[in-house]
Amino acid sequence: MRLAFITSAFPPQVTDLALTSALITSELAKRGHTVKVFIPDYYFSKVRSSPQVSPKLEIFPQASLPNPFDRGQFIIAAFPTELPVQIASFKPDIVYYANPQIHQFPFLGILLAVKHIPLVIAYEPPMSSISSFLIGTFSTLARKVIVNSDPSANYLSKFGIKEKTIIIPRPKNNSKTELKSFLDKYERAFSLL
Repeated sequence: MRLAFITSAFPPQVTDLALTSALITSELAKRGHTVKVFIPDYYFSKVRSSPQVSPKLEIFPQASLPNPFDRGQFIIAAFPTELPVQIASFKPDIVYYANPQIHQFPFLGILLAVKHIPLVIAYEPPMSSISSFLIGTFSTLARKVIVNSDPSANYLSKFGIKEKTIIIPRPKNNSKTELKSFLDKYERAFSLL
């Protein structure tokens, strides 16, 4: 599988989303998948020094700006010109977008529609913080929406997205059995596309 993974949270950040993003991408790369990760350029110089990041990953820095809603964090800038070109030339089987930002959907939606590439969205913050616009976008663009809890899935079901929602809880510890199960669930979700 060729996976384009877009995220604004990645090590050296030490947040649940950053660590989960590194876990998913690094472990899928170890399983033989080709994974390209697109992150804010602010973090790029420190990524390779992080022990959570597999050397098998290809990392592509994107122009970034401070996140206006999360002090000290950075997000990929609005309408990054390199991102659609890099994704199109990579020709992924799936685009995975962790915690999407509204300002990036127009260009991404057009690219994926034209190229017929399935989109998987993962969202981790409190679901009540998602705008109705973003939920509408989920229902039209994404083939699957991955959340990490039943409350998040129940929140999305109020908007008619239940059939697209997959619950994959983050591992509570990093035991080999739990990590294997976690990654098996991701691979199974991707195979359904």
